[in-house]
Amino acid sequence: MKVKIELEREEDGRYIGAAPSMGVLLYGGTRAQAIQKVRDAVLLVLADRIEHGEERAPSNMTFVVNGSSSKKRGSAALRSLSEVLAT
Repeated sequence: MKVKIELEREEDGRYIGAAPSMGVLLYGGTRAQAIQKVRDAVLLVLADRIEHGEERAPSNMTFVVNGSSSKKRGSAALRSLSEVLAT
């Protein structure tokens, strides 16, 4: 599963992070914080969709941030997803 994260810097220095395909839009004080918040929210949205039978669990996830990719295959992202589903 590939999730595109779009970042934009506000005039006040904060970053807006969005994953439009998942309906996620969040602020972060830094670029890294905005990316992490969006990743976390995407996992929560995905967990909810899986729990309600709307999607199947992906075998891998790739986050693409404004052109640069961050792959998390089967490891951290899916482990986090498993933890969310377990609660």
